[in-house]
Amino acid sequence: MSISLQLLKKNKIFATLEDEVLEEFAGSGEERQFKKGDILTAELVKGDEVYLVLEGEVSIGIELAGQDADIDRLTAEEGEFIGLVNFIGETVEHATTIAVTDLKVLAWKASTCRDICERHPAAGYRIAVGVAKRLVKRMHYFNMNILDSLSWGIE
Repeated sequence: MSISLQLLKKNKIFATLEDEVLEEFAGSGEERQFKKGDILTAELVKGDEVYLVLEGEVSIGIELAGQDADIDRLTAEEGEFIGLVNFIGETVEHATTIAVTDLKVLAWKASTCRDICERHPAAGYRIAVGVAKRLVKRMHYFNMNILDSLSWGIE
């Protein structure tokens, strides 16, 4: 079993999907390499790809808040998805993702993900629910950090 198929099976969003769907996703992705410091996604830039981290680590943050803003960054390692919102379709990215280490990913075009989900509607629905839950969790995390950093000392 390929590493990409193993990681898809371990990811909460994909864990309940049938093997046929998992194999289709694993087989339709393109393996890519990024160097430390490379940008995978950028805030307010239209994105059209979804990445599964195969090896390495990325940092996810809100760069437009300014360097002096005390906003924590998330990190993602093997088995995590980057550009999740592109499962739904091409859209503007909400965060900037930077390779912390040399990185190997499996990449899909948004249209490829959508095509697979349309061929497997039940799986597409479960993916959409999982993606929505993950995005809400990440937005909550970032919003709370923004509010905490902008409290101006008011408790």
